[in-house]
Amino acid sequence: MTPQRHSPLLPVAFACVLAGCSSMPGGTGSGTATIVRTTHGIPHITAPDMETMAFGVAYAHAQDNVCQTADHLVTARGERSLHFGEAAGGILGVRGLPNPQIDIFIAAHMDDAALAKLWSASSAANQAQARGYVAGYNRFLQDNAGKLPPACNGKPWVQPMTLADYYRATEVVQVQAGAGALADAIAAATPPKPEATKTGGAGQPDLPEAERVAGAQSLMREAGLLDSPLGSNAWAFGKDVTANGKGMLLGNPHFPWVGTSRFYQMHLTVPGQYDVMGASIGLSAVVQIGFNKDVAWSHTVSTGKRFTLHELALVPGQPTQYLLDGQPRTMQPKTVKYRVKDASGQVQEKSHTVWRTHFGPVLVMPRAGLNWNAQTAYALQDANAGGLRSTETYLGFAQAKSVDDMRKALGNLGTSWVNTLAADRPT
Repeated sequence: MTPQRHSPLLPVAFACVLAGCSSMPGGTGSGTATIVRTTHGIPHITAPDMETMAFGVAYAHAQDNVCQTADHLVTARGERSLHFGEAAGGILGVRGLPNPQIDIFIAAHMDDAALAKLWSASSAANQAQARGYVAGYNRFLQDNAGKLPPACNGKPWVQPMTLADYYRATEVVQVQAGAGALADAIAAATPPKPEATKTGGAGQPDLPEAERVAGAQSLMREAGLLDSPLGSNAWAFGKDVTANGKGMLLGNPHFPWVGTSRFYQMHLTVPGQYDVMGASIGLSAVVQIGFNKDVAWSHTVSTGKRFTLHELALVPGQPTQYLLDGQPRTMQPKTVKYRVKDASGQVQEKSHTVWRTHFGPVLVMPRAGLNWNAQTAYALQDANAGGLRSTETYLGFAQAKSVDDMRKALGNLGTSWVNTLAADRPT
């Protein structure tokens, strides 16, 4: 089935032309972004370049989701306990966790200098869409000061976005099927008590194998890493099996209805370069599931794991040292600080120490038998940490003319935790 373009414009619900990104803080685009909404509110955004288009996407997305985005930025900044209290909770990736656990994970995981270095080495298109998105969101806040929806109007946690915020928000999406899904296990990791180390005790009793397996499966389900409720469906058929001899694709993605993992539908056009319609999650200026005039594609959540657990043999009497190729290595403690507002409105600073190895952070999952004792500890290595390849992949999808082009765009392994199905127009 040949992908259909959007329907002709019905009575227009909203249309606007925005000033080019060049006059906005943090933006250097050279033109204007035009947003036209059809009757059911879908934004059709046209711009002369990638940065200006991202500006328009962020502005349109904020029109529909400004409170959601502002809340997500609180998460990315590690300030949930400060603004919403430590008794409340929030969403990290696709999982709900207590605010302190989210703040501890964000403070421990994020390295702003390293993220900035990664982004500066990425493609010009990737950097342009980041600058444009930040400028577009900030322009919306500027244009609508005091007129936001009641849920966030006038709230101190609604702040302009910075590039560092955008980098962090992108990183949250990248690791949501790995380290982010196990944030509570990382925050809970502490060395065994000295008396357990001196006596060589295990600190936690070993579980029978059956209990370990059952506990691990239960924890993985809770984290959304096993039998995930986000397991999307999709079917792609080639011309040899369709009645009309054309490619056909049906996508049936399953993702949350709330938070930044909710799909946002849009049509994006840079004349002569880019004309694609579909949907995205996160704070994204590219279509992640969609079609152009020649190809259509969808994703399903991959059952493969993007992380590795490493069992560490510890140096006797030294629970923060482990052996690698017979040689001792020392774990690195990282004491992070986060602020908490109590019921009276008073703010206090709290600290928490997490531990890292050269593989990644140490974690404990007692129900799965993964304990940190005098002999053994466990470290998590997330293959997607610091991954910025996805924008290039989706730009390649948008400009593809065939399934072969799709395969080439996938060559950089930029789809973090999904499978891809595609169909094209027969030549």
